[in-house]
Order: sequence, then C-alpha cells, then structure tokens
Amino acid sequence: MVLVMMHHRPAIASLLLIACSLHAQLANQPPSPHWLGGEGTFEKTFTHQGKLLKAVLLGACEGEAEISINDQAAGRLSKGEQATSLDVTRFIIEGSNRLQLKVKGSRVAVLLELNGDLANTTWLVSDDSWKASTGPVQPEAIVTASNPFDFKQTFDAYNSWQLAKPGTQTLATDPSTLTLLPGFKAELVRSSSADEGSWVSMAFDPQGRVTLGREKRGLLRLNLQTQKLEVIDDTLLECRGLLYAHGALFANANNSKGLYRLRDTDGDDRLDESTELLHTEGGVGHGRNHLKIGPDGDLYLSQGNNVLLPTNVSDQSPLKNYANDQL
Repeated sequence: MVLVMMHHRPAIASLLLIACSLHAQLANQPPSPHWLGGEGTFEKTFTHQGKLLKAVLLGACEGEAEISINDQAAGRLSKGEQATSLDVTRFIIEGSNRLQLKVKGSRVAVLLELNGDLANTTWLVSDDSWKASTGPVQPEAIVTASNPFDFKQTFDAYNSWQLAKPGTQTLATDPSTLTLLPGFKAELVRSSSADEGSWVSMAFDPQGRVTLGREKRGLLRLNLQTQKLEVIDDTLLECRGLLYAHGALFANANNSKGLYRLRDTDGDDRLDESTELLHTEGGVGHGRNHLKIGPDGDLYLSQGNNVLLPTNVSDQSPLKNYANDQL
C-alpha cells in the first residue's frame, strides 16, 4: 500500500510509504462441513482465545434447526438451497464455548468462522468430532452439485459484492440484522435500483446531500429530505474515493487512473469543471482508493500495490526504487 500526499493544488508535495500486506492473497480456504443426520441435538465445544472482530455462522438444513451458543438463542435455520449467514459475534466468549443445534427434520450442516485479525482466522465445521443426543455421529459428505455452502451462491457470506451484478437482487441488508453498540440505531435510507448499479463510495456535500460513486461510471447525488437521486457526472470510472474540500469535490477514479477535482464555476449547482490533478499508471485491482484531508490541509491518497508511482517522483524519495516483497 502506498500513501501519496498532495496539496489541493495540482502538484505533488511529497510521497510517503506504508507497509504492504499480502494477507488477502495468502488467506487459507475454509474446510468443508459435513451433514449431520437425524433429529435431535448436536453439540460441539470449542475454545476461542484473543481478540474477536467478527464471528459468522453459515448453516444449512433439510428441515428446521435452532442454534444456541453458550445457552443463548443465536438464530434459526430452515430448508433452503443456500446456507443462511448469521452474525454470532456477541455470543462468543473468551475461553470455552458450546455450540448446539436442535434439529427437526433431516440433515444439518454448519460452518463457523472466527475472525480475530488479518492473520488469525479459524473455522469450525460439522464433522465426526461433534456429539449427538441420539448416539454416535455419522457425518455425510456434501455433494458438490447440491452444496448449499457453494460460495458462488452464498452471496450473503463471502461474495456479497455479487449482489450488485445484473439480474440479482439489489435490496440492501436488513438493518435489524446489524450488530450495534448500545444507544445506536440503524435504518435503511435507500436501496439502489437495478439501473443505478453498485455503489462503491460516499461523501456528504456542504448542503448535506449524499454523493455516491458508481462501480462502473459516474457519480450520483441523493437528497435525503426529498429522496431525489440525480446523475452529477457520467465520465469518471469507478470513483473509490470521494472528498469535499477547498470548495471542490475530489474524486480518486480507479479505472480512470487519476485524481480529479470537480467544481461548480458558475453557481448553478452543477459540476461543470473536471480537472485531472494526478495521473497514475498501473492496474486497477488493488487500485486508487480512499482519500482524506489532513490537519495540514493537504490531501492524502490511499493507493493499492497495483498502482505505479508517478513519473515525477523525486530522486531523493524513499519510494524511488520500491518493489513488492514476497516471503
């Protein structure tokens, strides 16, 4: 990851380096769960140590199943073609934990993912190590053709970004399923419609309206009071970073490969001027991301490792001869 510092004027002030992490590329694949057959109660005791950022349980059954963790009701499973995703973070405690499945009907299978930090992810799956109230557990492998844990189908777990693809459902996450701190409330303001595409960035303008960056092309503006949505730019490609500062809108446009400044020069509430301040070559995968304004008034850009450095980097810059390292 490279952090680029820029003045709001179109000139580079200096360049700084922060560490590049390969955790995303080196992440292990989770194990495959097995079916546990028959009605009754299935139980598994496991230990969790250290910080827990998120715990997600994927479950599938051919009837109904009640899930409890440490004797607290954590959710329900019902018959379906895709595994159900449940956020169970608040039920997991430091030390010993007990996961129970009370099954009505036929088979059940679960996959529990415990995310400690980027380097510490562990999984627990239904297998022959579980205990059953009806006798010995005889797990059955899940056939790939009818696998409810197929990540290409289980959008609400590992591939949620695919919900924005054409022909798929675009309703936003139900706010009642979110885990919030005491005193906070979440409400759904608006879901994107099929013709609006996926939204990848957001910023509030000085009037309190929401500016949204589309995944493909352009920018939208949403008035929260009237719910009016309008296109305010249809040229920039995949603006992952948006920031209002210095009387302008700055956009880090990944597929346009540049940082842009958009301004309303005649006071008609339209962005009639678009200026490229910094052009960067390279790829767009780990590309041009968020930007913030610092206490010094300068802009700070977050660029992924697929982005090449600008050609006018100082010979004295510590980034002049940077390269990706690989263990």
